[in-house]
Amino acid sequence: MKTQIILCIFTCVVIVLFISKSRTHTDEDHHYLFVSYNPQKINRNGEYQPFYGYTIVAMIDPYLVSVADQIEHFLRRSSLAKSYSPLPANTYHMTIYSIYQCGNKIIPPVKRWLDATGKTISNRTWLPDEVLRKQNEMATCILQKYLQDPLRIEYASLNITERSVKLQLKADEDSMERIRKVRDELVKIYEDPDLSLEPINEKLHLGLAYVYAPAVNPDLEDWNQLNKLVRVFNGAKLHPPHVYLFDSMKNYMPFQSDEEIQCEMF
Repeated sequence: MKTQIILCIFTCVVIVLFISKSRTHTDEDHHYLFVSYNPQKINRNGEYQPFYGYTIVAMIDPYLVSVADQIEHFLRRSSLAKSYSPLPANTYHMTIYSIYQCGNKIIPPVKRWLDATGKTISNRTWLPDEVLRKQNEMATCILQKYLQDPLRIEYASLNITERSVKLQLKADEDSMERIRKVRDELVKIYEDPDLSLEPINEKLHLGLAYVYAPAVNPDLEDWNQLNKLVRVFNGAKLHPPHVYLFDSMKNYMPFQSDEEIQCEMF
């Protein structure tokens, strides 16, 4: 009996020591333990990282650029800057369809190319040009057919989450109908449903900043000021969407084919 008691006490001491040791983190470890930041896109210092991929987005119209600049500068000096890293105003956009992010889930056209060539791909650069050229050209033609006119945002609401600062967007009925039609075609072209943006009527958004440190509630004055600035997006029009390549969340380049795209071929 005495031996059992001693053994029990010893076991309890070991458990306590183990728990104590497992809870010993540096301030930095504790600081980032529950941060919902995406290390592919941003580091712990709020610096955007090399991140390659393909997407279809509608950029903001030039008449919105001055207000977008004000929003970016405000975010940099507001209480939100402690947790969120502002995106450059010239990248503000609404995503219509997320094509492929290098290093993430491989879509069928990319897998076929890999199987046929036996080559490997890196998440530190784009795919070779020929891999998605045909699909990107077809997508360009679909966009010209259905989304040649600007998209209209009926309402934009400020949304600050544990992951980002963004505007939740509601497109008008005509724009929404055209977006759905285009997405149906893009699903066939890229052979991927892009579930990240479904249901699309609830997932349209415009990103303003990504989290990099534990999220904090903004000062009420900052919230009111930011809310006032983003009202300009109510009723705003966005550029017709285009296929883009990106090498970070700070840099988007429109897709350009080596030759003139012959849409009648598709």
